[in-house]
Amino acid sequence: MLHSRFPYAGTVLLGAALPLVPATAATPPQLEETLVTASRTPQEPTRTLAATTVIDRDDIANSNAHGVQDLLEQRVPGLQMSNSGGAGKDSSVFLRGTNSDHVLVLVNGIKQNSATTGKAAFQHLPVEQIERIEVVRGPRSSLYGAEAVGGVIQIFTRQGEEGFHPHAEIGYGSHEHREASAGVRGGSADTRYSLGLDHVATEGIDALDGGNPDHDGYERTAASASLEQELWAGGEVGLDFMRAEGVTEYDSPSEPDADQEDEIVQQSAAATFRQSVGAVWDTRLRVGESRDESEILKDGERTDFHGTRRQEASWSNSLYVTDFQELVLGADFREDRLDYDLESGGEYAEDSRYNRAAFGQWLADWRPVEVGLGLRHDDNEAYGAHTTGNANLGFRLAERLKLVASYGTAFKAPTFNDLYWPDGRFGFFGNPDLKPEESRTAELGLEGRAGWGSWELRAFETRVEELIVNVDTNNDGWVDTPENLAEARIRGAELSADLHKGGWRVRPSVTYLEPEDEETGNQLPRRAKASGTLDVQKTWTDRWAFGGTVEAKGKRYDGVENTDEQEMPGYALLHLRGSRALGDAWRLEVEANNVLDKDYERVQGYNTHGREFFVSLSYGAH
Repeated sequence: MLHSRFPYAGTVLLGAALPLVPATAATPPQLEETLVTASRTPQEPTRTLAATTVIDRDDIANSNAHGVQDLLEQRVPGLQMSNSGGAGKDSSVFLRGTNSDHVLVLVNGIKQNSATTGKAAFQHLPVEQIERIEVVRGPRSSLYGAEAVGGVIQIFTRQGEEGFHPHAEIGYGSHEHREASAGVRGGSADTRYSLGLDHVATEGIDALDGGNPDHDGYERTAASASLEQELWAGGEVGLDFMRAEGVTEYDSPSEPDADQEDEIVQQSAAATFRQSVGAVWDTRLRVGESRDESEILKDGERTDFHGTRRQEASWSNSLYVTDFQELVLGADFREDRLDYDLESGGEYAEDSRYNRAAFGQWLADWRPVEVGLGLRHDDNEAYGAHTTGNANLGFRLAERLKLVASYGTAFKAPTFNDLYWPDGRFGFFGNPDLKPEESRTAELGLEGRAGWGSWELRAFETRVEELIVNVDTNNDGWVDTPENLAEARIRGAELSADLHKGGWRVRPSVTYLEPEDEETGNQLPRRAKASGTLDVQKTWTDRWAFGGTVEAKGKRYDGVENTDEQEMPGYALLHLRGSRALGDAWRLEVEANNVLDKDYERVQGYNTHGREFFVSLSYGAH
C-alpha cells in the first residue's frame, strides 16, 4: 500500500493561493489561437493543411481525464491507448495505427521520447500544468526528423498573462485518489510569468490479474514555471521548465509475487530567443534539455537504473517572401546520452549518439490554392544520413470548404534497447541487426467550417518498411526479440466534428483502421480496427455545466501472432461529469467514470478501473 509522502499537500497548496486576491478574480484574457506544430511557424487554424487537433485549457478542465494519455484518447481522432494497470503505469499511444514509438512528443519544443524505450512516459506528465496540446496526425519527419511517423504531439505548459491570476484545486475520489494544485499567472505588457505546483496520490488497483494481490499505488509531484521578457522592439526571450517526480508500484508477469516500484523523474527545460526584423524575417533560437529517469526497486532493494539525458539546440527562420509566401529554414542538433546501472552488470555496446539536421519548408497561399513543401536531411552518428520530404496541397471549393491532399516520408531508427539491450533476463535481448524503419503516407481530406462548428473527413494509407515488432519466437507466451517485419500497411479513415449551439457542444469522432502486417495479414498488436468517441457538454448561464463522454474500441490482439489466446474483446465506456459555479471564482465539480462498470482490457492480463467517482473544488481560472 502506497501512503502519500505529502499528506497535507492539498491543504498547503490551496491555502497558499486563496488569500492572494479577492474572490472576484477575473478570467485571464484569451489570445487569438495560432498553431505552430504543423509547420514550425505560427499559422491560423484555417490555413494549416495538416490534420491537427488542439486541446486547450478549457477542454482539459471540461473532461474526466486525469492522465495525458486518457485525455488524448478521448479527444484525438485516430489515437488509441494501452495501459498496464491504472494510474502511473506504463502507457502507450498509437496514432493512426503506427507503433507507440512512432509518435514524436515535445514539451515546449523539447523532445521527450526516451532513448531506450523510444516512447514518451505520458503517464507521468502532469495534466494540471498543461496550457494546451497540439496533435498533428500524419508524418512530420520533414520538419522534426526521426519518430514523427504517425504524427507529433506537442505539449505547452502554462504561460503568463497580463494581470494577476491565481488558481487552485483540491479533489478526492475512489481508491483514495487525491489531487491538489495551485499556481499563479501574471505579468505586464513586457514581462509575463507562470508558476504551478501539483500533487497526485492514489492507492490504485491491483495492476496484474493473478499477480501479487495488493493495491498498486502511484504518487507524483510536479512543478512548472515560465518567464517571458520583451527585450526591445521585436525581441523577446522565454524560459520554460517542467519537472515531475514520483513512485509507482507495479506487478510484473515474470515475478508476480514480488513487490516492485519504479521511482521516476521527468524533466524538460528550454530557453528561447525570438526576434522579428521588420515584416520580412522572424528568427527563433532555442536550447534545451530533457531528462527521464527510472529506478527499479524489488522488495525494497534497487535492481536497475535507466536514465536518458538529451541536450538539443535549434535555429528556425521564417522569411516572408511576399504577402502570400513564406519560407522556413532551420537547423537542429541533438545529443542523447544513457545513464544506467543494471543488476546483471551488463553494458550497452553504445551509450550515446548525436544527430545533426537541416530543414526547409515553403508555404504559399494563393486563394483558392494552398501549397506546402518540406525537405529535411538528418545525419546521425549511429545510423548515417537520411532525407525525408513532405508535399501538401489545398484547394478551396468554397469559402468554408477545403479539399486537401498530402504525401510524406518519415523514418524511425531502432532504440538503444532494440539494438543493444544487454541483460538477457526473461529471455529478452537486443537485436543489433535491426534496420531503421521507413514510411510513406498518402492522404486525402475534406474539411468544412460553418457558424455552428467544423468537421473533417480524412482517408490515408501508410506503408512502413522494416517495421519493428517484439515477437514471441519461442511460442511460450513471452515476447523475446524485436524483429523487422517485411512491411506493414495501415489504411484508415477519420470522421470528426466540433459542433456548438445554444450552450451545447458536441464532438463526435469515428475512426476505421486496417493496421496489418502485409506478409501475414495479421492485425498489428493493441490496435482496434474500429474506434470512436462522443463528447457532449451543456452549459447554462455560466453557472451549471453537465457533460459526458462515450469511448468505444473494437477487438484487438495483444500480440502480432493474432492467436485466440491473444484476443481482447471490444468495449464501450461511459463517463459523466457536472459542475456548479459557487460565486465568481469558485467551482464544484463531480465526475463518474466507467459509469456502467464495464470489465475490459487495454493490455492482456492487466486490470482496468471499474466504476469510480471524483469530487473537486477549484478557485480562479481553470
